[in-house]
Amino acid sequence: MSSDASAFQFWGCSEIRESLGQRADGERQMLERLETIPPESIYYHSVRCLMRRQVVPSPYPDDFARWVALEVRDPVLAERLALHSPFDFPSIEAFRAHLLGPLLFGVVASQVPWRLWRLGPSTSSSSWKPIASKRPSTRS
Repeated sequence: MSSDASAFQFWGCSEIRESLGQRADGERQMLERLETIPPESIYYHSVRCLMRRQVVPSPYPDDFARWVALEVRDPVLAERLALHSPFDFPSIEAFRAHLLGPLLFGVVASQVPWRLWRLGPSTSSSSWKPIASKRPSTRS
């Protein structure tokens, strides 16, 4: 017989879903909700696809990325959210911070009218710069 330390231990798993009564209807609300929801909810929405066999496979490994891709229709942001899993971070709070970064960038970027920006060389490097920085000529 083997000792208790070397014996294989069997574990069970149960999933009890419970609505938290919070919803997000856009990127801004998703950002606000992610700041305050319990860590267990972040974990659930990030790894539940690993616990279930999906009938229809999705290119995104978690609920957050899938929702952003399908509902917000922002595949770039969805890819940024899907790059890592909670297992890549020392804590679920560190993973929360990782999710908040791309969402914050997405919310800020959505506030800037794209017609005010253009791609082109600036004096220091090739980057985005505001068109508004060009002042109209005052000569008649």
